[in-house]
Amino acid sequence: MMYRVVYGIEDIIQEKSITIDNVWMQQSYHTLIYDAERDVFESYKSFPLSGFDTYQQYYDWFNFNDMCSNITLMSPLDTTITESGCRQVQNGILEKGLRTSVINLALYSNDSLKITGNNTKSTIINGNTFQIINDIVKYIRPAFNTLNEVYITDSQDYINYSQSIEIVKFVVLIIAWIILFFIIWMPYLTKLSIQIWQTKGMLNMIPMSIIQKNEKLKFRFLQDNIMTMVQ
Repeated sequence: MMYRVVYGIEDIIQEKSITIDNVWMQQSYHTLIYDAERDVFESYKSFPLSGFDTYQQYYDWFNFNDMCSNITLMSPLDTTITESGCRQVQNGILEKGLRTSVINLALYSNDSLKITGNNTKSTIINGNTFQIINDIVKYIRPAFNTLNEVYITDSQDYINYSQSIEIVKFVVLIIAWIILFFIIWMPYLTKLSIQIWQTKGMLNMIPMSIIQKNEKLKFRFLQDNIMTMVQ
């Protein structure tokens, strides 16, 4: 918004459109204002269900309600802002909310900061156009600053909350593996060990003389290394 106004003023002073790389800068920033406003609103609608409650509450207060009624919630920056002063700005435009005020400022700047017909360089400079723009910016900047501060705080809280959840998930996974080990794996190993010893006991009951005489049985014992197991 600041660059939109600055390039608008520069167009008036030089009485021509300021362009960079064949791009009219005033119009370029005018478009960016709409794009930014749309992106912010879309991101607001896609916020997580939890973690940004404070930001959503402030966003609703400033954008969908009378912004002047919530003047005490704003960070004043280096200016003095009052509810009565807020209501006097451009016939109470700020009472319609921050989004409407931003769009109105963009449209007003687009219409006012332009030399056309009776709207000459002299009438613009000597008129109240700059004062109206300054009054609107005076109140929307603290609102934006407050929303940014609340967003940063909620973002940090959300990150901390997410990290806590991940830690809890990890601990639960470790506990589950421990329970699985002692309840399922350990009994299985115990049962397997018992079966092995039972098998060894049965093998020890076979007389070695019989094994020595039966070539097939002897071969199987040696092939599977059973002799070593039963020793």
